[in-house]
Amino acid sequence: MPKNFLSLFFISVLLALFSSASANFEFFNGTWEGQGHQANNNSKWKVKYIINGHEKKFNFSHSDLECGGVSTLQNVSKNSVIFSEKLTFGINRCVDNGRVELKKIDSDTIKYMWSYKDGKQGAEGVLKRKLSLVAHYKLDGNALDASINKNHGSVFQAKSALDRNGKSGGALSFDGVDDYVTIPNSENINFSKDQDFTVSVWAKPSPLQENTAIVYNPIVDKWAIGQKGYPYVIRYWNQSSGKDHGKVQVARYDLSKTHPHTLSKKTIKDNKFHHLVYSKKGKKLYLYIDGILDTCIEDSTLNETRSASSVQFGRQGMGKNGNNWGFFKGVIDDVRFYNYSLSPIQINKLYSSVNTNPELTEKHVCPKSVDELVEEIKELQVVDFEIPFEGNHWRIQESAKKELDKLGKVLSSNKLTSGSFELVGHVAGISGTNKTCIDDNHKFVRSSRYAKECWETDADWAMVLSERRANSVKDYLVDNFSVDKNRIKAYGVGNTQHKISDPDNPGNRRVEVKYIKNK
Repeated sequence: MPKNFLSLFFISVLLALFSSASANFEFFNGTWEGQGHQANNNSKWKVKYIINGHEKKFNFSHSDLECGGVSTLQNVSKNSVIFSEKLTFGINRCVDNGRVELKKIDSDTIKYMWSYKDGKQGAEGVLKRKLSLVAHYKLDGNALDASINKNHGSVFQAKSALDRNGKSGGALSFDGVDDYVTIPNSENINFSKDQDFTVSVWAKPSPLQENTAIVYNPIVDKWAIGQKGYPYVIRYWNQSSGKDHGKVQVARYDLSKTHPHTLSKKTIKDNKFHHLVYSKKGKKLYLYIDGILDTCIEDSTLNETRSASSVQFGRQGMGKNGNNWGFFKGVIDDVRFYNYSLSPIQINKLYSSVNTNPELTEKHVCPKSVDELVEEIKELQVVDFEIPFEGNHWRIQESAKKELDKLGKVLSSNKLTSGSFELVGHVAGISGTNKTCIDDNHKFVRSSRYAKECWETDADWAMVLSERRANSVKDYLVDNFSVDKNRIKAYGVGNTQHKISDPDNPGNRRVEVKYIKNK
């Protein structure tokens, strides 16, 4: 930028000298990036601000102009800050000793205005908050925030414990009676209804909880009586919840009739550490357990979800009559908050340094609704259903009926009446040429003397097994839904057409549905 062009920059603010302004300045902490443009012409340049009031480290730069520097705080209010600039490099390329005002537009956007010392405006622009880790609580004996925002919390009674890696003092243990951690409310972790986010936590719940006044015990909770709503909660369902004991609930609330919440399919009542991730991306809410997507739902919130309440680890916010509800018994470790939705690959890396699912992508893949599946099969003429079967068996398990019922509704759709269906059974594994026998319990046996059935090769067995599984699915659909059996052809292809590169991956054990349109 020529010297007669205006420079945009940011600063370093000594918040310790402005304690009364600390709360107001909190919103502006973080990294902001965007583009500035000259008031008297259309020249544009990149702007980057790194604002860390807690550690007194504040910098601005214009990478394409090769200049930047620091600033001094002049004034601060709830929605704006004013600085005087000072260039520290590129002095011959940018104008020095200007004045900058930053104004909040929304939770992720600020407007900046640069002016000369005489007050004449010279430049303006819009900056966006950089997506980042906005809070990180390692819980290694304290509730310090390891992120740039330093929004430190307080520990009440919770004791140091072994963390998920077996390190002494690396986590906090909660007794389920009166132990908890409180994190002050902060703009950085108070997500609005339209703001993407991710909350990650390692938790080791005690299978049986001490406090069963309600059916759940909060792990991470930003809710309190009297608040308009809350952006997120992660809860463990205790023994008083009956059949849902050990499941994980994630939810948010906006005081409207919509209250998006879901319970996990997986239970975590085995007294082991589990990695829980609650993430919002657009209009979808996702729950991951141990690096794998467990469930997802629509985010139906319509109104404000932000709450003035603090964040609690190990308890819910203040309940009726000032009582605290649902103290959590167990160990909590490494809580992280991001102001964006982590991808499935990023979530898996948080869980394990080794990728536990090579089929993961950068995008969340949510189970489809019946209507979505109907439209997909109409368009593509094929869709996969992962039907869990017992090893070497073809009978329908109780756990498979939910997926089969969805398939039945798809095949019964009045939008698919002008065609027929094929059910193609697939088996995981690799076949060879060995003779294969199974006994009455469907276990492999070496001798045909003790066998119920035998096949010349295990490839023959895989073909028979896949065909029987496809026919089991057909029988279930015909018996339970208004689907004409003459419209369904069932057959198997053994383990010759794997969907996933690892032959033994359970995802290869599936039933493929094909829709054949009438000509």
